Amino acid sequence: MEIAIKSDVGQRRTLNEDAAGYFLNTQNMPLIVVCDGIGGHNAGDVASAMALSHLGKRWEEESITDTESAYQWLVKNIQAENDRIFQKANQYRELDGMGTTIVVAVIIGSELLVANVGDSRAYLYRNFQIKQLTEDHTLVQELVKSGEITEEEAKKHPQRNIVTQSLGITLNVQIDFVRVTLKNEDTILLCSDGLSNMIGDQYIKEILGNYSDVNTQAQKAVLAANEAGGRDNITVAIAKYLVREEVA
Repeated sequence: MEIAIKSDVGQRRTLNEDAAGYFLNTQNMPLIVVCDGIGGHNAGDVASAMALSHLGKRWEEESITDTESAYQWLVKNIQAENDRIFQKANQYRELDGMGTTIVVAVIIGSELLVANVGDSRAYLYRNFQIKQLTEDHTLVQELVKSGEITEEEAKKHPQRNIVTQSLGITLNVQIDFVRVTLKNEDTILLCSDGLSNMIGDQYIKEILGNYSDVNTQAQKAVLAANEAGGRDNITVAIAKYLVREEVA
């Protein structure tokens, strides 16, 4: 498994409220996390850092080696982190209203398990094609699902940044899950909306197809978002799944 993470403040922000990292449990199973502190709220950087560090630390103490246990672990720990951020925000006035989106990938053997809350995304690149695995928890996505606006209209909608789910804002949180069986050389990309709002899926696909090294892919993706305007913080985590052939 090759993993690269790149985060940038962007062209218009002075503070990077995104947080990202990857962690290995005691059995060397990776957990990859991207969080985006909610823009416009107080202390979004605090919320995203809390979610990343707490989940990472707890994962490193685990010995999980199956996806069902990983699923149960993610449900329990993402909910716990939601509660923790909510309580912290209510405890300190300067943190009032803080929250964060989160997208998490766990890879166990050839199985990929993705969890997400908010509009940070997960993509799968396979055989020169790209597929968005997660569904945004946003107002415009609800309007698309109800047929009130089209996918094209959603891309330019003035309220496209309004999220309907995030960690720390309410005590009840909806966590979506996706499971995928991976194939050799599959690439998983997690990102904050600072990437997906600036460059389209086609451009992301071209970057993943034109560069084989995950570090270069991450750098090129961030550069492309900045060149497109960099209106928000930009964070990318890229993992390439490689099947190791056994030597007789």
